[in-house]
Amino acid sequence: MRNKIVTGLMLSLGLVMLLGMPWFLNQRPVRHDPLVVRRAYAKKMLYYWGTLLGCLVGAGAGSILIVREARRTYRAAAIDNMKLLVEGSLNDQISHDTEKSS
Repeated sequence: MRNKIVTGLMLSLGLVMLLGMPWFLNQRPVRHDPLVVRRAYAKKMLYYWGTLLGCLVGAGAGSILIVREARRTYRAAAIDNMKLLVEGSLNDQISHDTEKSS
């Protein structure tokens, strides 16, 4: 359950960051600005894209883990259902054979 919450939060944060990019990175420096200003903007952009990429990769990895766990659960349930089916069929066959012999 915790994995689903963290994955959902990471995906939500990634989407908000992706849609909010024009507002977060709106003051792009021009070529005439000092080097310090351009470097500060490049640093801000690097951190922004790194965080965005980290959120989306983390959400992808979390979703892979969620699918893997669901597959494991369904496989165990399918094995249990098959066991119940075989046992039920065997019990029906035994009860049918005892009715014929009596």
